[in-house]
Amino acid sequence: MKITVCVGTYCHLMGSMTLYNFLEDYLKKHPHAFELEMSNCLDVCNRESCEAPILKMDEEIYSKMSVEKLKTILKEL
Repeated sequence: MKITVCVGTYCHLMGSMTLYNFLEDYLKKHPHAFELEMSNCLDVCNRESCEAPILKMDEEIYSKMSVEKLKTILKEL
């Protein structure tokens, strides 16, 4: 699985680096759990249903993401 964290201006202001740092720390404990990357913009902010911060897992978009939401998703992997 590949997780892409948007670090564009609005997502960054809404805390996307906190998400990215959490995922980096997670990978230190689970090195083969997923592939992690940053994106300058995932270009989905213009969708009515998407709110920052945004990340993508494979092809699925998650908006209004938080560390708590991420912990729940990662437990299900």
